[in-house]
Amino acid sequence: MKITNSLKFAIAGLIGLAVVNGVILQSGIGQIVNDSNALNAAGQVRSGSQRFVRQALANQTTDNAAQAAITRQLEVLAKDNNPKVQAAAKELKSDFNRLQSLTVSYFLDPKLASKLSTEADIIFKNSNNLAMLIDQSTIDHVAQVRLLANFTLFTNLAALAFIGIIAQSITTTLNKSTANVSSNSLRIAASLDQQEQLLSTQADSVKSTTLTIEELGAASMRSAMQAESSSSEAQKALTLSESGSETVLRTLEGIMDLRSKVEAIAEKIMQLSAQTAQISSVSTLVADIANQTNMLSLNAAVEAARAGEQGKGFAVVAGEVRKLADQSKKSAEKINTLISEIQASINNTVMVTDEGTKTAAAGILLASETAEAFAGIERAINEVFSNSRDISDSSKRQAITIQQAVASINAINLGSLETAAGVAEVKSATNELVETTNQLQLIV
Repeated sequence: MKITNSLKFAIAGLIGLAVVNGVILQSGIGQIVNDSNALNAAGQVRSGSQRFVRQALANQTTDNAAQAAITRQLEVLAKDNNPKVQAAAKELKSDFNRLQSLTVSYFLDPKLASKLSTEADIIFKNSNNLAMLIDQSTIDHVAQVRLLANFTLFTNLAALAFIGIIAQSITTTLNKSTANVSSNSLRIAASLDQQEQLLSTQADSVKSTTLTIEELGAASMRSAMQAESSSSEAQKALTLSESGSETVLRTLEGIMDLRSKVEAIAEKIMQLSAQTAQISSVSTLVADIANQTNMLSLNAAVEAARAGEQGKGFAVVAGEVRKLADQSKKSAEKINTLISEIQASINNTVMVTDEGTKTAAAGILLASETAEAFAGIERAINEVFSNSRDISDSSKRQAITIQQAVASINAINLGSLETAAGVAEVKSATNELVETTNQLQLIV
């Protein structure tokens, strides 16, 4: 922590301590004043109660003014900060209420005079004890105030001693600082001589650096022009790549459409195969029916032969039925043959369709890979274009920066000349500072 800050904190602490001590002292004095008022109230209760009893014994009348005054003082005592005083005041108030009731009874029966005197003595004794209690509390409060005053004096003396130590430390530090300033000023003066020589050398270096940077600026402008040309060529390549990518995407869309159509044909062929299978099952059923019909016609012919002349007409009908059954069976066999041929053709068509689907899938994969290749080429060309443009912009900015650097170096050259003049002035001021420090050491 700085010495000045320590001094500020010490003064602020002293002021704060004084304020706190003042508040506490004020509170202690307030307690003493309160004790004084309570002691006065207890004395008035003690004397008022005796006067109240004497008035009642002498004239058999009630002193209302004394009664009201005693009541007010008891209320004051009941509000005291000391709990013991409050308890004693409460007990004293109970005694006084009992005394008032006994006074009224005495007016009706004078024989109670001795009892009334005894009760007055009790109140006198209790009020006297209360006064002693308040007096002891006052003594305690006075002792506390005296102790606090001694503590305040001690803390103030300690704070003043601390401030004195800080002041001595400030003086010591100031002596050391002036000695350091004097020593540093001498070193600064020696360093300034070297700075004058370095500034002269720096001026020559700045001139050669300016020439070098100007040449670098010309080279940077040439690089910017070349980068801009590369950027233009990259832009053309990017346009061609985008066109190729669009063509591949259209080809991919066509192959996807072809694949969907082939899949639709395959689905229809599968439906046709299922329907052909149904026709085959129906044809088989017809052949079975023809066989059964043929058997029935044979049975009918046998039965007609048994019937003789009466069954000849029925035999003719059975023969026709048998012929019809034979024809149905032959037709069913032809249908089955045709269905087998159709089923074989369907199977061949399914195989060809499946190959077409696989070929379309391979074409889609190839087109997708080609599209990705074109996209990669497009990204690479775009990256080349972006890099070329960034190089061009950076080269232009670099050329501008180099021009600014040349201007800044020229300004530095001028500043070096001004710095040289300023160094001479600083050297003169440093010598004056050494003299001032020596004078300050004598004063301190």
